[in-house]
Amino acid sequence: QPKRVDYWAGRPVSPEAFAPGDEVDALAWLPLAAAADRLSYAHDLAVLEGFAAGPAGTTPMILVRHADAIGRKAWYRAGHTGDLGRPLSISGEVDAQALGQILSSFAPGRIVSSAAQRCLATVGPYAALIGAVVETAPELTIGGATAEPNTAEWAPTETAQEWIAGIVTGGKPVVVCGHRQNLPWLLGEACAALGAPVPSGPPLRKGAFWVLQIAG
Repeated sequence: QPKRVDYWAGRPVSPEAFAPGDEVDALAWLPLAAAADRLSYAHDLAVLEGFAAGPAGTTPMILVRHADAIGRKAWYRAGHTGDLGRPLSISGEVDAQALGQILSSFAPGRIVSSAAQRCLATVGPYAALIGAVVETAPELTIGGATAEPNTAEWAPTETAQEWIAGIVTGGKPVVVCGHRQNLPWLLGEACAALGAPVPSGPPLRKGAFWVLQIAG
């Protein structure tokens, strides 16, 4: 049956920590020419050549949609006011824990989030794993302290445009957690700042993310 293999370009953090297992007997770090001499299959050589043709290093910018949260109507029926404090649901908390593990595969850096609790809680487990502090960004925040149910709107401002341009050109890895309403705009602005086309595809699901690898 078809077999899919995903390849990652990475840098060793602690190669001495590798332990042999049922599938891999040993790990070796080799120069490109030496690695090519060790390969048995032509399709593996094509993968190595593709890697060598790419940039020597890239910086990830990751745009995350917050995980599933308690519904607005239920939140207000329970007597709460404002939308900023609305927390993740139980399934959202589970997804946030899994997301922390996945995001740890990328180079650690800044973590920036909307001030909404559902966004902060989505990247909280990841921040704890890498020992980082989550920065809040008013430019991303939807749902103020007095917002009523079903009135959460967001419109880009000049400040927001300057903010995302600074993030893109900052040259450091960053995870940005936002909302359904502003993530497509953030992706478009980031691609515009990079001079790259906006990739096609469906909107992000809750707890999903896009990764832009920035080089040069």
